[in-house]
Amino acid sequence: MFYLGEHLASNGYIVVGIDHTDSTNAEVDFKSSPYSGFPSTLINRSRDQEFTKKYFNHNKTFLSGVLDTQKSGLIGYSMGGYGAIKSAGGCYHFSDQNINKFMGVKDIKVANDIKNLLNKCPSEKQRMSHWDAVIAMDPWGEAYRLFSLDSLAKITTPLLYVAGDLDDVADYKSIVKLYNNTGSKNTFLLTYENARHNTAPHPAPAIAYKNAFDLGHYDEPTWDTQKLNTINKHFALAMMDCYVKNIAKQCKYLSLPERSNADEDHPWFGFDKRYSVGMEWKSKMGH
Repeated sequence: MFYLGEHLASNGYIVVGIDHTDSTNAEVDFKSSPYSGFPSTLINRSRDQEFTKKYFNHNKTFLSGVLDTQKSGLIGYSMGGYGAIKSAGGCYHFSDQNINKFMGVKDIKVANDIKNLLNKCPSEKQRMSHWDAVIAMDPWGEAYRLFSLDSLAKITTPLLYVAGDLDDVADYKSIVKLYNNTGSKNTFLLTYENARHNTAPHPAPAIAYKNAFDLGHYDEPTWDTQKLNTINKHFALAMMDCYVKNIAKQCKYLSLPERSNADEDHPWFGFDKRYSVGMEWKSKMGH
C-alpha cells in the first residue's frame, strides 16, 4: 500500500508505514507454517498502531519540528483494518472458542489471560481524544464476531470502510455489519462491485508472479489494481483532508449518492462520468 503513503505525503502529510514484527514475509515460513505469526498479529496489530503514534508524539525525532502531534489519521488493510477498528475504539469480544481456534492454547489460564488482554477496552477518555480519521480497508474479524457491538456504537471517530462485495476472506456482509453498528455520525462504506478481498494492495511485484500463493496477496480477479489504487488515493486524501486538516471543501468528495452510475449525467463528485461506475457509497453523514 505504498501508493497511499506516497500520495498522502505528496499532499503534505507525514506518513509512517509499519513493518509488524512476527508478520512479515521475512519472518513467516508460509510454506511449512503459514499461520505461525497469526497469534502475534491478533494481539499486537492495534498495539503497534498505538505505539507508533505515541512514539512520534512523545519522543524527540527527526520529525519533531514539523509534526503536528494534535492531528493524526490511521489506515489499515485486512488485519490492519482489524487493528484500526480497535484503535478507533471498537473493542474486541473474543470468545473462549475463538481463543482456542486462533491461538491454539491448551492451558486454560494462559487462554484466559490472552482473552482478557485482547478484550481490554480503551477508556472513554482515550476514545474521545484519539485519531481524527480512520480508514479500515477490507477489515478482517467480524465474520467470527470478534468485535463488541456495544463498543462499535460508541465510536465517534470519522471512519471509512472499504470493501469488495464478493470478499471471501473478511466476508462482505460482516463488513456491512461493522458499518451498520458503528456509531460515528461520520461513518462511510465504499463498496467495489464484483471485487474480492484485495481492493487495497499495490500492484504485485515481479517476484509474486512465481507462485499463485504470493500473487493471491495482490491480485483482484475483476478489477484492475491501478484503478483500485487511484480510487483509494482519491478517497483517502478526501477523508484525511476533511477530518484531519479540517478542510471543509474536501468534505464534498464524501457527500455522494449511493450508486456511482445511477445517473450518467451526474457522476460522483471528482469522477469523470465514464469512470463513475461499479461502486456503491453508504454514509451516515447528516443522518
